[in-house]
This record gives sequence, C-alpha cells and structure tokens, in this order.
Amino acid sequence: MPRFILMIILSFSFFLLTCSAQEVAVQEQPTKKGVVANQIQNRLAIEKPLGSTEVKRINKTHQPIKAQEPKLLDSSEPSKMDENKKQIAKYIIITLFLISVVTVCLHFSGKLILYNDYTDAAMTIASILAPLAALLVCAFLDLSSDSSMMICFLLFLSIFIFVFKMTHIINNNVVFTVMALTTKYTISLLYVVLFLIFFCSGSQRKPDESSVAFELRKQREQIQNKAWQVAITALFIAFVHNTTKIKTWSPLADYFVLNFKRINESSN
Repeated sequence: MPRFILMIILSFSFFLLTCSAQEVAVQEQPTKKGVVANQIQNRLAIEKPLGSTEVKRINKTHQPIKAQEPKLLDSSEPSKMDENKKQIAKYIIITLFLISVVTVCLHFSGKLILYNDYTDAAMTIASILAPLAALLVCAFLDLSSDSSMMICFLLFLSIFIFVFKMTHIINNNVVFTVMALTTKYTISLLYVVLFLIFFCSGSQRKPDESSVAFELRKQREQIQNKAWQVAITALFIAFVHNTTKIKTWSPLADYFVLNFKRINESSN
C-alpha cells in the first residue's frame, strides 16, 4: 500500500511539473518573438531609410507580441487529488481488513491454514524486519537510494519465496494462499507500523511550559508509549499463537528447502 500511494503522489508531482514547464514555455515564446521582430526592424532602419508607409507596414508585420499573463493553477485541483488519494487509501485499508477477517474465520473453521508453525510466523515477520534493518545499514554506509532499495527488495524477495511456498503447500489452493499471505502481511505490517509509531513518538517542549513540567510530561509519555508497545506485542503474539496449526518450532533447514515433499513430511 505505501508504494502504491507513493506512486500516485510521484505521478501527480510529475504532472504538476510538466504543466509548469509548459506554462513557462508558453510565456517565454511570445517574448522571444517580440525581441526578434524589434531586431529586424532596427537593422532595416539602419541599412536603408524608409518612408512612412514602409515603416508602418514593417511595424504592423513585426510588431512584438505581448507576453501572456501567467495562468494560476486552480487551487481546487490539489484538493481534489488529495481527496482521491484518501479515498483510494481508505478503500485499500477496508479491503485488506475484510480479507483478513474472512481469512481468520476460514482458519478457525478448518478450511484454511494461516501459519503452519512458529517458524513460519517468524519468517513472515522476518521478511519485513530484515529489509528495514538492511535499510538502516545502507543509510549508515551512505549508499545511494537505488542501491538501498535494491538490496532491501532482494532481501525481502529471498525470504518471501519460502513464505509463499510454505503457505501454498499447507493450503493447496491458490485463492486460500493469496488470502493467507494477504492476512499474514497485513497483520505483520500493522504490528510493525504501530510499534515504530510508539517507539519514535515524542513531544516537544511547549512555549509556555517550564523545563520541570516538560521533563515530567516526557517521562509520562515514554511510559505510556512503552506500555502500548508491550500491549500490541502481546496482542500480536496471541494472534500468531491462536492462528498457528502446529504450535512448535520446526528446523530452519526444513523451512529453507526446495523439496516440497520434505516440507510436507516435516510438518506432519
């Protein structure tokens, strides 16, 4: 979802830049024509004295064109685009929520398996945390944004392949596999985003607030944020525990393997 919204924002920004460039080109073109016409008129006047009739004819033919007044962008356009982006984001969130609810219901009814075991759940969350950790390392090494994104994408893809394979094997259905993967990553992303929000959140000192009052409020907010981190972590662990088929850890050697039969045998 964040990439899709980012693509919409980048497309809209490119559209605005294109429109601005066209406006500048339209404004500069008449001015250049007027300058050229004036230069031609001056050269003709120097080379040969002209009569009043000829001067009027040249002035009429080569008179400078007035530059057009710059057009102001309609202020309603950005607001409409913002509203459209908000609507798209809202529909995506609602769709993901509905898919997750249906998937969890199918899991408890025995028609679908969300997590095969604790290793499967750990690899799902690891496919999100590992690229984030790699992004921090790339920023520390001062790598370019393209190189950082490529490294993070390849790291995510290398783990996602095995998560997808395990999810498809335990469900043996394309639709159930897509639903299970969507729910896995929706819940995992929700947990990671909420945890990072409470981890990074912090207020600044108010203008009319004393240093003692600010320190007390800061300590109180830090305690509240840590409590929220513990709460959402407990909820996430409880969700994973209740939606796991085999409540045990399987060896990583059995998980990261290309032999489908061996995985099936190890999960039985």
